[in-house]
Amino acid sequence: MHTLAPSPREVLQAIETGVPILGSSSLGALRAVELEPFGMVGVGRIFEMFKRRELIADDEVALVFSSEDLRALSEPLVNIRHALAAAERAGLISGAERRRLIRVARGIYFPERSYRRLFREAEGRVRPEALAALEGFVRSGDHDLKASDARALLVEARRRL
Repeated sequence: MHTLAPSPREVLQAIETGVPILGSSSLGALRAVELEPFGMVGVGRIFEMFKRRELIADDEVALVFSSEDLRALSEPLVNIRHALAAAERAGLISGAERRRLIRVARGIYFPERSYRRLFREAEGRVRPEALAALEGFVRSGDHDLKASDARALLVEARRRL
């Protein structure tokens, strides 16, 4: 399923007609950073991370969906970063291991990026017990920052009604 995100010109035209435009989670967050000076509203942590330039590449939020049921077939790097930071805070991995894992994840082409692939490619670079703990941690928790930001956008949109 391929649909194009609205162009900056299309967003600006909507803003000029008085339509409130909010963006979060993915390309909406990126577009909101670009167009905030013109009235677009960014919502969520991903928007803030792009705004502070903690994230700079659009592949941070890119993923591939199943055309049949829209299920995610890959994992966005921003979600992997989020899960690894939580695992570090929980004491499952060290800061050095988190950074190593992010480098490995960044090296995987986004349509092929998954936790399974990350863990396979990280073997020998991260302690085996840390990888085992991390696998359980990822399976047991909700580390979907994009979904969390989307929910925040819905709350903000409702507040503005």
